[in-house]
Amino acid sequence: MLGTRMVEDGDRAALAPRLAFYRLDEMSRGWFVGDFEPTALRTDAAEVAVQRFRRGESHGRHLHRVATEVTVVLQGDATIEGRRVGAGDVIVTPPGVAVAFSALTDVVTVVVKVPSTRDDKFPVADAEAVGDGDPHENRSIDAR
Repeated sequence: MLGTRMVEDGDRAALAPRLAFYRLDEMSRGWFVGDFEPTALRTDAAEVAVQRFRRGESHGRHLHRVATEVTVVLQGDATIEGRRVGAGDVIVTPPGVAVAFSALTDVVTVVVKVPSTRDDKFPVADAEAVGDGDPHENRSIDAR
């Protein structure tokens, strides 16, 4: 069981919690909690990432049909849907709402998605209707 180990306590064995250590650079694009591998904590309740972007990097318009995404900008400046955001800003993106991201400077974010849902990132053309179709249709551009 993750996070536990057997320890001898006299004549009996007991489960004792233990620390587990991981490296963020060994995770997939900064994602370290969720229903995927590799992960520090496997759960279908949520996904968590620390993401780093270089100035000029961008993510094309996309949406999640199931998950709500919460992004916290820790460092730097970016635009999300054309609005300038910076350190301390928190952006909540509900399911079905399309967003595009562009780093104006080097940027560090923490992203939380609830729930952890595979194949729930869909590209969106600017003219495409948002929210049409089966929410579980597999047109995903990303496993997260």
